[in-house]
Parts: sequence; C-alpha cells; structure tokens
Amino acid sequence: MTLIESLRGLLGEAEAYRELLTLPAEARIGVRLTDSGEEATLIFAENGVKVAENLEEPDILLTMESHTLKHILDGESDFAALIARSRVSEERPIGIELLNPENRHAIEALRTTILLFIPGRIKVKRLRAELAGEAHGGHPIPLLYWNGVRIAWYHLNRGEILNPEGERDPYPQLIVIIRGRGWLRLDEGELAIESGLAIYIPPNSLHQLKAESDVELLWIAWRAM
Repeated sequence: MTLIESLRGLLGEAEAYRELLTLPAEARIGVRLTDSGEEATLIFAENGVKVAENLEEPDILLTMESHTLKHILDGESDFAALIARSRVSEERPIGIELLNPENRHAIEALRTTILLFIPGRIKVKRLRAELAGEAHGGHPIPLLYWNGVRIAWYHLNRGEILNPEGERDPYPQLIVIIRGRGWLRLDEGELAIESGLAIYIPPNSLHQLKAESDVELLWIAWRAM
C-alpha cells in the first residue's frame, strides 16, 4: 500500500471524528517515508482534512520509514508513542521538523494526528509498556491532545523518575495512580503514592514522581494551550 493510499484510508476510518480534525485556519503536515522517498501532505482546514500528493509547503514535516508506518497501520506500534518526546530536538522513530513556526495552528494540527493515526473506525489503544514512547523520564502513550486538554498513560520502571528536571508547568494537572507505589515530590514535601490515588497538581508547582516499583498512571492536564 502506498503512502497516499494509507493516509486516505486513515482519513476514511476517521470520518466520524471529522469535527475534531477541523481547524479554524489552514495548517499543513507533510509526511515523508525516508526509505521509499514517498511524500504527501495532510491539509487541515475548516472543512476537514484532505491528502495531497507530494509536499505542498508543509508547516511541519514528519519523517519515518515504511516499516514504521506499516506497524502503526497493523496496530503493532503506537503513532503517538513513537512521536512523543520531551523536546522537539530529541531523536525518535518519527522525526519532527518545524518548517513554519509562525503558524500556531500547525501545532494543533500535529496534536490531532494522534487521533488520525489510530487505525480502525472504532479507535482502540493498547496500553502496554512495550508500545510506550520515551518522554519526561517515563514511557507515555498519549491518548488525547485537543482543545487544551492533554491525557496520557504512563509506565515507569522501578527506580525511574517522572519529570527528573523538576519542571513546573503553567497549567493544572491530575495524576491518577493505576498501579504501583513510589513517592511524589511536591513543594509541600513528599507524598507516598499507591494504586487508587488521584493527586491534583496546581499550576507552576513542583511535581516529581519516583517509582519504587513498576508504576502505571494516567496523566491529565487542562488549560494546556
């Protein structure tokens, strides 16, 4: 299957989510398969998304190998996990190049590709450590980045630290511990964490989690524009 056929197939399967894939202004995401040389452009606009052959002045360029795309289409890899990173400059199986940083809608278009690249008309994600990416000291599978809301599933191996640099984010967050135990370092001190806890994190607050066992958690942020 060619790149164009693959992207058009994904668009067809995402028809029920058309409203979530629209943007108030045009943004273009280019896709290049580095081994075959195939190129295409996803054009996001008010009336939905369309696929154009070749690269047509993309704002952002995604690069990957053909087998990476095939694994995504077959459900053997997670697109969002392969693209997830703490910083754009980090190397991941799917490369990101910002070609037009002036178009603020391009970043929103990139976030909507998380939904677009889930194959099937019924969207299902497998939350398994071997499918997770690498970012912020842990292993995430992004679930939703839309309209200021961010949701991701995280796996931490024993001894790993989530947010090792102690970054403070300007938006509120919620961490839901699914399983495991460890310590959450906050401005007020340390909090022992275990399965069944939900911890709210205020904006601009220290939040650093150290896993004493393997940990699975759900990370939710809002007003994260």
